Amino acid sequence: MKNRATISIEFDFKGERHSPSAEFDLDEIMQKSGTIPDLYSILASLNNIGHYSYEYEMMQSEEMQFSNLTGFAAEYLNDGVFDKEGFVQRWFQEQQLTTLQQIALQHMEIDDLTQHPKLYAALQAAYQQGKSGSQVA
Repeated sequence: MKNRATISIEFDFKGERHSPSAEFDLDEIMQKSGTIPDLYSILASLNNIGHYSYEYEMMQSEEMQFSNLTGFAAEYLNDGVFDKEGFVQRWFQEQQLTTLQQIALQHMEIDDLTQHPKLYAALQAAYQQGKSGSQVA
C-alpha cells in the first residue's frame, strides 16, 4: 500500500481564515529527495502562497495537520504529530527488505525472507558492506 497523507494548515491572514491543503505521496517524495523535505514550502507552492510573503510566515506559525494517512505512514502519526524521522528510517528499511527479498527469491527461491532470520541478517550485512564500499577484514 502506498504511503500517502493529506496535510493541511489553518491560519488567519488579513482577516480571513485560510486552509491550504494537499495530498502528498510520501513514497514519491522519498524517492526524489531521500527524506521528507520542508512540507510548508511544498504546501505553499501547491496552494499559490508566495514563499517571501507575510501570508507564508503566518502559515508557518501554525502546526500542520496530518490526516488520511495510508500505508505504514499511518503508524507514525501520534496525537496529531507525524514522526518524520521514524517514517524516513522505516521507509529505507522497507526499501532494503524489498531489494533483499528479490535477491532471495531470484537466487534461492525464498518467498518470505523474514522467515529465514540468519539469511536475512547475512544479506543485510552484505548490503551494508556494499553500500559502505569497505572490505571484509
